[in-house]
Order: sequence, then structure tokens, then C-alpha cells
Amino acid sequence: MPNLIPLTLLTLIWGMPTVLTGGLIYTLLQEENKIPAVIFGIISPLFFTTAFVSMAGLVSQMAQRKIVAGIFPREPFHKLYFWRRIYGTCWTQVYYFKPIYSICLALPILKKWLPDVRDYGRGTEPVILLQGQLLIGAQICYEGLFDFVARDIAN
Repeated sequence: MPNLIPLTLLTLIWGMPTVLTGGLIYTLLQEENKIPAVIFGIISPLFFTTAFVSMAGLVSQMAQRKIVAGIFPREPFHKLYFWRRIYGTCWTQVYYFKPIYSICLALPILKKWLPDVRDYGRGTEPVILLQGQLLIGAQICYEGLFDFVARDIAN
């Protein structure tokens, strides 16, 4: 039987902002005066973005507290890897949804509220990030081309 928790969390991350935004637009359209609906329609992308990132952040915080340092199998049902998977899934949704990610980077208040959303750029040397008890070394793009470099850094 598949583990339905990640699917449930993805439904929360995507579903709650969609239902909130759509529900507010629908409710405002029921009013006789359509001006509030038009105004909310214009700012609804910011509302959706804030709700989306907030939901991802809330779900990720639940998982972040349970992440433990160590080496273990990357299997979906492994009891220690499971929480890393949930945490990573939450922030992957934000990062790969480029309109949301762009808005997060453009609004300083969202960057302050959500320290896991950062400006990643080209560096001059390898950087180790500290996330709770975990040391993270991101290998973006070059790992496939220069796998020997990644292995040397890891060793």
C-alpha cells in the first residue's frame, strides 16, 4: 500500500491556497457591488502566493523538527528518511513553482518569514549550509558532469 502522507501534504500545500483564493473570489462575485471582486482579482496572485508559501512553511516546520543527522537509506518508508522527504517536498514545491519563487524573492517580508527561501547564486568555493543539526552541501548541475569533484568534496 502506498504511503498517502506525502500526497495528503501536497494536497494541503496546493489545495488550501487554491480553495481560499477561489472561495474569496466566488464570495465577492456574489455581492451586488463587483468592485471588491475586481480589486481582489488584481491582488489575488499575491494572496495565493502568501497562502501557498505559508502552507508549505507550516508543513515543513512539522517535519523539520523531526529530522535527525546521520546516514541512512533514501527509501520513502524508512522511518528516519521520511521526515527529510516531507521537508524537501515542501520546499521543492516552492522552488520549482517559478512564479511563486520569484514573488518570494521579490518581497523582503516573505524572505524574512521564510528563511528556507533564499537567493542561490554562483559561488567562488564550496559552501556548507547548516540546517538545524544537518550539514548540507548542495551540488547543483555540476555533480553529473564532474562526479569526481563531488566525491572528493564528500570524502
